[in-house]
Amino acid sequence: MKLRALAITALLATSCQTLEPPQEPIDRYKQEALLLIAGVFNDESLATLGRLAESMRDLSEQILGDFAVIYPPCGPYLNAAMRVSEKLDVLSLKEIERDYHADGALPEAPDFCYHAKDLVVHPATVILLSREPDTPLTRGRINAEIQEVRAHIGQVERLLTDE
Repeated sequence: MKLRALAITALLATSCQTLEPPQEPIDRYKQEALLLIAGVFNDESLATLGRLAESMRDLSEQILGDFAVIYPPCGPYLNAAMRVSEKLDVLSLKEIERDYHADGALPEAPDFCYHAKDLVVHPATVILLSREPDTPLTRGRINAEIQEVRAHIGQVERLLTDE
């Protein structure tokens, strides 16, 4: 329990280092991810976690747009991935895994494009998970989705700044 409290404190300290909210979409996205992870461990309601994931999804659309401008071969792939948001009321977790995580419903693209795609897909998965029963398994899955997307945002940030 003490280790968990220390982890939460570290996450909150990291997300609160500045008094002003970050202005860049990538910085805001990273901050939302940290808040969502902290919310998992602070027993925030799944509805609250879902709203944070919706915010991340909305930010991802701007980031994906910027990414597609710099990497045009990723454009069709990223545009198709952004359509996941339109389907959240009818998609199951199994379908989102097959069609968007595993690219079953997406066109071919260069390998590196998947990092940007996952910025929308992982939050979309969390939105679906936030509609599930509130169990330790559900919270663990939400945490895993956001931890994974944190690695992808780092890659996207690198690709956008190393242009």
